[in-house]
Amino acid sequence: MNDWNYKHLVEFYELFLLKHQLSNFVIIAPLYEGNMKLNAKVGGKIGVTLTEMAPYIKKAYEVFTKINYPKPPLLLHFTPCVLPGYEQQMLGWSAFNTMVVNPLGEKRDLDQTAQAHTTKTDECKKCVYNDRCIGWDASYARYFGTDEIKPILEIPERYDARGPRQERHEGRGGS
Repeated sequence: MNDWNYKHLVEFYELFLLKHQLSNFVIIAPLYEGNMKLNAKVGGKIGVTLTEMAPYIKKAYEVFTKINYPKPPLLLHFTPCVLPGYEQQMLGWSAFNTMVVNPLGEKRDLDQTAQAHTTKTDECKKCVYNDRCIGWDASYARYFGTDEIKPILEIPERYDARGPRQERHEGRGGS
């Protein structure tokens, strides 16, 4: 996602998922490293805040909820405080609780690796997801700051809790 395309998510969905019948789609919020960072240094404006993206993402998800699309898009590099109720679609926002071992037998904790690239504020401590959430991407926070971080005080209702998707699950004992 960037400043050039975030307002056109519904059109992207209609083209790639509905017309071309792709089975999976991931919305990726950029990391502010590499070319994104370089572009910003030379005066380019392709960066966009997660808060600016959120209404367009919600609008696109309305399309999928309305048509009961079986596999709504996943979200990468988003946190619950930006899109409350979409947590089940988010990749990598919560602790992995996973240890990996390389071929040499060296262990690495994925949560410690992730924490090296994320940040949390005092506002995060008030959030119901504080113990679970790994925080905001540090490169994003350096670029845009952390004013967007607003703690979630209670577990939000899922975005798809009403409408066709919920009706489909009700006959099978809930979601």
